[in-house]
Amino acid sequence: MSKASGKAEFRTIAAKLEMGIRQKIFSDRLPNIRTLQEQFDVSKQTMTRALALLQKSGIVKFKGRTGMVIDRSALKERKIALVAAWTDGRKKDLLSVTTAFIDSLNDMGFQVELIRGDNQQHNFFPEHVLSDFDAVILRSYLRHESAVKRFYDANIPFVCAAPLPWAPEVDSVEYDTVMAISQVAADLKKWGFKKIALLYSGNASGSTDQIYKEWHKIKKRLFLPRLSCDKVLFTDGEQWEKNAVLLLEHIKNMKEVPEVLIHFGGKFDQRMEYYRQYVPDYPFGMKVVYQESLWERCSISPEDIIIQGNMRISILTEAFCILLERLLDPAAPPIHRKVPLPVEYVQLPLHNKTS
Repeated sequence: MSKASGKAEFRTIAAKLEMGIRQKIFSDRLPNIRTLQEQFDVSKQTMTRALALLQKSGIVKFKGRTGMVIDRSALKERKIALVAAWTDGRKKDLLSVTTAFIDSLNDMGFQVELIRGDNQQHNFFPEHVLSDFDAVILRSYLRHESAVKRFYDANIPFVCAAPLPWAPEVDSVEYDTVMAISQVAADLKKWGFKKIALLYSGNASGSTDQIYKEWHKIKKRLFLPRLSCDKVLFTDGEQWEKNAVLLLEHIKNMKEVPEVLIHFGGKFDQRMEYYRQYVPDYPFGMKVVYQESLWERCSISPEDIIIQGNMRISILTEAFCILLERLLDPAAPPIHRKVPLPVEYVQLPLHNKTS
């Protein structure tokens, strides 16, 4: 078991201990409280509250001098649906990054099934998910309130592994996009670039505006100049391409071309063709930073700066941990977390301004 941070919350510790029990890291009993305190770097009070959740669920029993005995018969074999949206051409790629995750949960005594959802539809997921499963992990964002209401009406625990700013009552986990963008901007500055623009458009309502507010703070913190294109207003949802054309036309018309455009989002190959269709001169001599997906590698020029695509496993693992916390403590307040989005470059420009 990995050591948790000093700020680890007792429900998270309880969930990780249950995972350790299911993975047989602990055989017939848990270590004493002091040992667990040191392992998770928390106070005795926090550890006691975590153990109390496991005791309440029946997984752990306190038996005097014998210590904290594990009762494996209390471990429930729950059926979990992993609902994700994908195109037919990308199902293979989705399976390649989720199979290991699903296998790890099955090895812990769960029954996990990958279910196809459609985030273009109000219902999003098939009706049988509500009757055939005990809990749900959503790998795609929810666009409609009706989908959330269906879970609550059916009393099904669920967690959304995607940004969901419009539904703060829903348990969710997302990548720390702001931290990743901040790192890219800092790296670009280190390489000698100053005139930097950002193209970001989130699928969840409210996310685009939130990211651009943070982008302005990043530029201020790094002493990067404000550009006229930083004032362009974008919309959320299904406006990725329209937002991009709006920004690119502004750059072209204002004759203020950034040195670098950070393009944060997937489907870059498709969107690049769309941009060129409506703004033929794109990218106007700009270097472009983008995150490659797992299934595409495209390049406008050798001067592109490409970030390695994420493998989704970390966000799924954290979503599962949150789901366990919810199952252990159904009355807990909403749980919201962010996981790091590693920035690893797979292609750097042939020339930068400091070379």
